[in-house]
Amino acid sequence: MRIIAVTNQKGGCGKTTISTALAIYLSHVVGKKVLLIDSDQQANSTEILLELEKNHYELGSKLHSLEKSIVRANPNASPVAIKSILENNKQYSVLKEEYEKSFRELSKDDESRYGIQHLLSGRVKDISDVIYETNYDNLSIIPTDVSLINLQKDFANNFLLKMHLNKLTGFDYVIIDTPPTINEMVINVLNASNLVLIPVMPDAYSIKGCRQTKNYVEQTIEAQKAILRENNVDIDYRIVLNGVDERLIVHQFIISEVKKEFGDKSMNTHIRRQNAAVSRTNTYQTHFMLETGYKRQEIAYDFEALINEMEMEV
Repeated sequence: MRIIAVTNQKGGCGKTTISTALAIYLSHVVGKKVLLIDSDQQANSTEILLELEKNHYELGSKLHSLEKSIVRANPNASPVAIKSILENNKQYSVLKEEYEKSFRELSKDDESRYGIQHLLSGRVKDISDVIYETNYDNLSIIPTDVSLINLQKDFANNFLLKMHLNKLTGFDYVIIDTPPTINEMVINVLNASNLVLIPVMPDAYSIKGCRQTKNYVEQTIEAQKAILRENNVDIDYRIVLNGVDERLIVHQFIISEVKKEFGDKSMNTHIRRQNAAVSRTNTYQTHFMLETGYKRQEIAYDFEALINEMEMEV
């Protein structure tokens, strides 16, 4: 079982997009058994893979489209008149009620679902009790929520996740999405991982965050060697550029600089710019292209190449 952490101390690098898209590609397209662990208290991976927000955004899109069509059909109507027309439109009223209900559901805390924070704080003893199925074939998830922030103080040590994953069976890969910071959760993730994938956008701030993350990963490797009293610890890292447009001179320059600084740790595969899905709408589009198996789409080629370069058994 290979355990891959996707991390960078800088936010906005595409950690969640790469984590979820990689998990979906490996499970749905390649047919591997994959577990995604969401260790970021923002819980975006949880919302995406459990489709907690998909219905909300679909309803919002339908509502917005209906509003626009009504406005276009009444070009001379005042805002007050448009409001009256909308309020008396049965389809609009139904959509509006469903949208408002989904908004309230999405914005409330879900205390009924156990997550990674409950496992590592000892509130749940068995890792199988925090694993949930998704709507994607062969893909499961250990979710999280904002309570992770407060429960981290109850983590007994920095090797808890490693201990739990050592007992796990039935999966080919574990992909771990992380927050843009270094805390007790991320330390646990790094200690449990075989490979740390550091996504970096082609800009100076992202590369600075990458450099800080790389240094911390190297410190983790050295600490493991000291604790385990052996030189060959099972952890390595790679850097992948995300949001790249190789037609741009500035991106060509940054690719060259990253390769110059990080050498063989910098991957030859880049996630192209049109596939760097930073918004939720684009994230769903990215996943749609993957889950339907359109391997001729650029996004599929990018992740297929990424997987092959990481020397996975595809």
